[in-house]
Amino acid sequence: MLNLARFVAVPLMLAAFGSPALAADRALIIGIGNYSSPDARLPGIDKDVAQASDIANRLGFANPVVLVDQQATRRGILTALKAALIENAGASDRVFIYFSGHGAPVFDLNGDETDSQDEALLAADFQILADGQGGTQLRGAVIDDEIGDLITKSPSRNIMLVIDACHSGTVDRSIRLGRPLLGESQAVAKYFPVAKDAKLDRSFVVSENGSGNDASDRYVALNAAGDHEQAIATPNGSAFTVGLAQAIKEKSASGTVTPAEMVSIASDYVHSRLSGNQRFTPQIQGSAQLRQQGIRLTSTSNGGGPNWRRVEEVARGLPGLAITNVKDRYVEGEPLEIEIDVRESGYLNVINVGPDDATTLLFPNAFNPDNRVEAGKLRLPTPQMKFNLTAQAPFGKSMILAILTRKPVNLAQSATDANSSAALNSPALGTITSLSSDVSSSRSFAATPRSDASAWAAKIETLVCRSAAEPCQ
Repeated sequence: MLNLARFVAVPLMLAAFGSPALAADRALIIGIGNYSSPDARLPGIDKDVAQASDIANRLGFANPVVLVDQQATRRGILTALKAALIENAGASDRVFIYFSGHGAPVFDLNGDETDSQDEALLAADFQILADGQGGTQLRGAVIDDEIGDLITKSPSRNIMLVIDACHSGTVDRSIRLGRPLLGESQAVAKYFPVAKDAKLDRSFVVSENGSGNDASDRYVALNAAGDHEQAIATPNGSAFTVGLAQAIKEKSASGTVTPAEMVSIASDYVHSRLSGNQRFTPQIQGSAQLRQQGIRLTSTSNGGGPNWRRVEEVARGLPGLAITNVKDRYVEGEPLEIEIDVRESGYLNVINVGPDDATTLLFPNAFNPDNRVEAGKLRLPTPQMKFNLTAQAPFGKSMILAILTRKPVNLAQSATDANSSAALNSPALGTITSLSSDVSSSRSFAATPRSDASAWAAKIETLVCRSAAEPCQ
């Protein structure tokens, strides 16, 4: 767990984390899966970056700065952190920082750790080298002391850190899961073994001395796992990050979420989907006030939320299908029946994005898990689906997206509720964003056959209303 609160306290004026007037929002998202060292590579980090961008958007942080893989060197990370926390931040600004990658324990040089170890985030260019004296030297690590030093120098009093990494583990990082997680039975621990007495090479140090201020009153840190636990990455994303996305989904109806609620819901998600010693417990530290401070979630009642925009972008990037039999308006309880013109045999996924920006996978599902379809007309619900699709709250604009691919793509296998008994799951949308690169650059939405396409999509919008007489929002 990244530990930052180790400086002499001075009184601070604490501002609310919930979008103060005239404040600016700064977001930095860092994801490293393609490390320079092949042994250190992690799966699914691209999904984490996409998910973290959505989380940041829902928390009110638009247009985050994103560093991925080789952009996220030690120098690149520290430069970006300095820009977000100091150079571009004001006293009333909020700052959101996310990291997904490897963590490691390193020898504590300044004696501020009770266990004689600092926690480090491994940059894309990290190396473990012989020091010529029978020991080892670690290059390319960013340690908690350095991040803490930047936080103490930041004008902002509203800093949220999300660290999806771990700092302890075994030499064997490959994990065989007791039951599937996000559709995968194999996972990787987000920890890379480094000799505990390894010397640190701190070229490009932020500063020589701390500012003497206390970091603990101005930040809240959401950590994937405790100091002696292992966070887990899968090809469909990391468990902690998906758990945080689940928290945003669950709190969408209320319109606000606290950091403490995010960690609690993410912890419940992790514990319900992992078993035995593979479980880990997300942690929270930092300001007691910021932990409980409500953060207003961006409104999505008329569409335009991050999930809506992502799904819409996928639809625009693919040649068209045809969806029929969808009305402009549905009343609560009214059944939905749609017909899709499947232009050729392939694999079909049908997604609904609701007024609260929550995503639901309509097809495939628990009753119809095989999404291989043949050319022709397909009606949903299928005969295998032993339930009706009915309109229900929340009310407002809703989108239905159908995606047909030649290659096998089954969003149920990466659904965030993959281990639940629910008939309908929430898909991991990161899986579909790569589909646009599989077709030509045409942005046409016409339902004209194209021989060079390997995927097709169609979206349609409708309104879900409480009654025929009442407005839909």
